Amino acid sequence: MTMARRPSFTYEDRLRVRVLAEEGFSQRDIADRVFGDRRLHGRVERILKRERTVGRDPDQELRELLGRLETLRAELHDADIPDLYELVEVFARRSLQARLEREPEEVRASELAARFKLQLQLENRRQYERIRKLTVRT
Repeated sequence: MTMARRPSFTYEDRLRVRVLAEEGFSQRDIADRVFGDRRLHGRVERILKRERTVGRDPDQELRELLGRLETLRAELHDADIPDLYELVEVFARRSLQARLEREPEEVRASELAARFKLQLQLENRRQYERIRKLTVRT
């Protein structure tokens, strides 16, 4: 079994690459601005390819979001951040809504089904937590 290499870029690098690509910069220009070397355009290409793939797979997009939110929650300890389920719901709704507005013919029925499944799971989880709070004595 082969182990996958860790990416040679950070989440912030990915965001910068995506923003610069949306602004119309070439891959070589993006590589120069983000990584300091135009020769790293292959890295930019891989990031953009991954972003396109993730953008089409709502489950992968959600898993990445949950991972980032859990990391944030752990880093902030006692900070007052919004409920995880609310954030996931807003993200899923905005992501799908933006794609429906931008390119409605590209949104697959399976993505809509996944969105409704997620909504149902989140509601079930909220109900479970409410019931648990009512039945657990402190």
